[in-house]
Amino acid sequence: MIKIVITGFDNKIGPGDIVGAFINECGVDSNDIGKIDINSKQAEVELEEKIAAKVVKVMNDNKIGGNRVKVRAKNTENLLPEDLYRYMENSKRKIEMEKSHFEKEYNYLNKEIDTIKRLRSGVAINGLKAQVENWLDYENLILTLYHQMPGQLLPAGRFKPGDYIEISSATVDKTVPGQIFEINKGSILVVINEIFPEVLEDKNLILNKSYNKKYYNRLLDSVENIEEISGVSKSLRDAFLLDRSQVSSSDKEKISREFEIDILSDEQKDAVLGAEAAEEFYLIGGPAGSGKTTVISEILLNSLKSRKRVLVLSKLNSTLDRLYNFINRQLSDIKIGRTGLYNKESWFAYDNESLDILLANPLDLDEVKDYGSFDLVIFEDSYLYSEAEFIDPISISEKAIIAGDLYGVKAESLAIDNYKGGGGQLSFFAKKFKSTPDSLKSWLSEEYRYSSEIRDFVSNYIYSDKNIEIKKTETNGKFDLNKYSFTEAHPLINLFDSEMDCIFLDTSNYQYEERKVEGLKDYYNRFEADIIEEAVELLINAGYQADEIGVISPFNYQVIEIKKRLVNYDLKVDSSYNFQGEERDVILISTVRSNQHEYLGRLEDLEELYIGLTRSRERTIIVGNAPTLKSNRIYRRLLDNIDVKQV
Repeated sequence: MIKIVITGFDNKIGPGDIVGAFINECGVDSNDIGKIDINSKQAEVELEEKIAAKVVKVMNDNKIGGNRVKVRAKNTENLLPEDLYRYMENSKRKIEMEKSHFEKEYNYLNKEIDTIKRLRSGVAINGLKAQVENWLDYENLILTLYHQMPGQLLPAGRFKPGDYIEISSATVDKTVPGQIFEINKGSILVVINEIFPEVLEDKNLILNKSYNKKYYNRLLDSVENIEEISGVSKSLRDAFLLDRSQVSSSDKEKISREFEIDILSDEQKDAVLGAEAAEEFYLIGGPAGSGKTTVISEILLNSLKSRKRVLVLSKLNSTLDRLYNFINRQLSDIKIGRTGLYNKESWFAYDNESLDILLANPLDLDEVKDYGSFDLVIFEDSYLYSEAEFIDPISISEKAIIAGDLYGVKAESLAIDNYKGGGGQLSFFAKKFKSTPDSLKSWLSEEYRYSSEIRDFVSNYIYSDKNIEIKKTETNGKFDLNKYSFTEAHPLINLFDSEMDCIFLDTSNYQYEERKVEGLKDYYNRFEADIIEEAVELLINAGYQADEIGVISPFNYQVIEIKKRLVNYDLKVDSSYNFQGEERDVILISTVRSNQHEYLGRLEDLEELYIGLTRSRERTIIVGNAPTLKSNRIYRRLLDNIDVKQV
């Protein structure tokens, strides 16, 4: 028998209350309940071992005799293995911490910040009308939101496809949760999980940015159910999550084979073979631009041709888009599924369990177990995952391949400040990569994207313990803007003239200081936004396509300021977090901070800087105030090694 302890009751409870609650709430047999001792502070109950774990899980924070009580095992090690219990407690604590952060930020925005300030900060849009669309997926209602003034463009602010939102009205005391499917200049397509509610009949709707409240509850449920994982998935759980006995890939011969992708380097081929030889799990790490997704693509092709059923997960929809398009081009007879609201054509194409491959963003995946079991699960961009986010996919899979950068911006905030996942600590993937034996991981040291000056910065300040080798091919010289005669008189043309691929435009001559968004920890700099606008117009006129240019700023309101200026160009302007997994020929970065106090705030986060610097294929153009930035030794080293131009 295992003894459990019940505490937290104010009113007197008796043995009948306890037995009744256990039978009604947990479905146990009264014969499995032994001796019960009760005093004024706690009750101790003996239970058969087979039901003890379930009773603790169901009854903790549940009610007995009208009292909400706490229930725990007196000797935890007798209830669950110590490593499993410790893992569950740590995971729940981390989930609650992150959930609490977003709840506080959400409540602050909606209770402390008025609508006008939310509109200015880009997390709300007002003056909208709703129209029901004539296609739906049996569970969801599809709406188009557009401005109540005909022809009026929408200030999309910080909204993007996939965002969780709430629709409200000044006249109806109700909010409707939903998710954005698509954003255009004049309309926003939204999905909600209910029939047309009364609030949507109003002609002055407000769209507010929200967060996925259900997601954290789903993660907590995953942790509670981790002990129930069985079969081959239990072996995967024990090896990957609990660090129990690991099967080394070196014990299994790597099978030589022909490769489907002919551009793979030798180290990429070795990573493929190592991953395929591993019994339970394998890690693939590398800096930005090292070809991790190319390696995953090769593994996918071989797995699907071998008739294996595969689940691919990434929080970056750009990664899922690339893999979806790649598989679609290469294999015509494969049934591909895609979760979320990003691919209308295949949204309802197949029954869940008939899919050969499911590409899924876990933030949009209500219940992965609905899709049956998989031979292989691949986690892409794994530095974005908390430990608990691995549990459900592993519970239905035989083997896991986990790929990602060791650094990156781990979670996006609603509007105030970026959440660092626990004080800027290493991601779970990075910690796992460091502790995993060499036989179960590959490090891709060759990068194919950025220049030598950026490589040197990454090597010295990000991956100081890793070797990075440049394999970038020569660019086509497109950035030689002088060959376009009309650009000769442009004020920026001389500033762009550089032999380096990374240049810094110093604005300090103009003494233009940043401005703070009232009530929010956010800043903007209109002078820098003007320079970015001029630079984009020059690049477009010189022959670049809009999708070859990207603009990044760590500050949310600056993203909005720049979007206002570039409304006529269909190019990506976004935060560092939302640029992860993407690249462009030219990247422009607005650093914003310009002050006499040398305050940098969010800029001091090396991960933000790393993401911005590693997105370009041809040239990176940074705009900022050099004296302010040089107050930080990392920026000082960066500016000492790139081409600094005075604006």
